[in-house]
Amino acid sequence: MKNTYKFLIIILLVVFIVPQVALASWWNPFSWGIWSKIFNKPQTQNPVVCTMEARQCPDGSYVGRKGPKCDFDVCPTTKPTETASWNTYTNAKLGLSFKYPQSLKVSEADDVIKNRVVISHSVAYKHGDPCDFVGNRPPLNDLTDFYVWFNVLTGSVESVISNKSMPAYDFPNEKVNIGGYSGYKYTVGIEMCGMDYYYLAVSPTKTLWIGSQTITELSSILPQEEVNKYLAIPGIINTTEHEVLLNKIVSTFKFTK
Repeated sequence: MKNTYKFLIIILLVVFIVPQVALASWWNPFSWGIWSKIFNKPQTQNPVVCTMEARQCPDGSYVGRKGPKCDFDVCPTTKPTETASWNTYTNAKLGLSFKYPQSLKVSEADDVIKNRVVISHSVAYKHGDPCDFVGNRPPLNDLTDFYVWFNVLTGSVESVISNKSMPAYDFPNEKVNIGGYSGYKYTVGIEMCGMDYYYLAVSPTKTLWIGSQTITELSSILPQEEVNKYLAIPGIINTTEHEVLLNKIVSTFKFTK
């Protein structure tokens, strides 16, 4: 008989008392943290994986891409450089701005290649056209020692350079870094009469396209004494200065879209 009472008491505890205690603990504010950990497990998020590219900053350091949009990280703050006093050009249509020295001229071209921004420099010097292979062109009144244009293309660098409609898409290329932007260089032309094309990665979906005209008068294709004659012209930009200037201009580029 005693065993029967014990059994009934156990049944009552299980059926009535235990559920009441559990319900009370559920509604107890002090136990919410425990229950939330049990039932609300944090969901794991897929990490953002960016391409392994690096951009060189004006101070010589490098920054990589970071999530969530895989934009380049901000370069370290540097002291004002000579570019601080340069003029600023802004093009809302292309979504870019950059700085350039007052000695250069900026214009816009919309001819064979649409939406180009041209930076150029010339000195007055009448001379024969070194790219006149036939011999029927009139003499040049100016020597253009800097002629570079820019454009912004939609798509990654890899997709742009594989596009068969692009100039020299099937030519050999070399990897370059211009003004902190990595990409590829293609050279087109004969006898140092032609153009260097640069395709630089701005973002995973945007490419900076640069065309840089070869300055034949200052190239190794001509006799050194003739090159020295051109280099003696006051205000001339030599090939080394040309490369440094291009890098500095590109390093000031900012993209707004």
